[in-house]
Amino acid sequence: MDHISMLFSQDNHQYDTKFRLLFFNKPDHYNGVELLLYLPNGEFQDIKLQVVSAVVYPTTFVHEVLPVCSGARRVAVFWMQSFYRDSEIHQIVSDLRTTLSILRSQHDIDSLPLALAMANLERKFIER
Repeated sequence: MDHISMLFSQDNHQYDTKFRLLFFNKPDHYNGVELLLYLPNGEFQDIKLQVVSAVVYPTTFVHEVLPVCSGARRVAVFWMQSFYRDSEIHQIVSDLRTTLSILRSQHDIDSLPLALAMANLERKFIER
């Protein structure tokens, strides 16, 4: 059955949370049980990973785990909560970190103004 695994805090706020699934056995040790992720563009992704591989996706994604046809699938399931309540702010900060890393590799460019702006953004939006 397809579903969404949304998590809410004690104060009933939704946070930018990621679902993580870690695989512990080889895909040829079981049949079925593929993870289907329904992507925002209307397509879906069929996932069956190798041993000690993981998949991480937003809890807002509709997903489905198909039934086991034979064998056994062994996985660990857990959630990771972002410091940022808003996933858009999280994406902006991630993009800024990437840009800052690129700028810092260019020795003739002053990256301090961007680093200060990012630090201010983090101070404003990180949940404590």
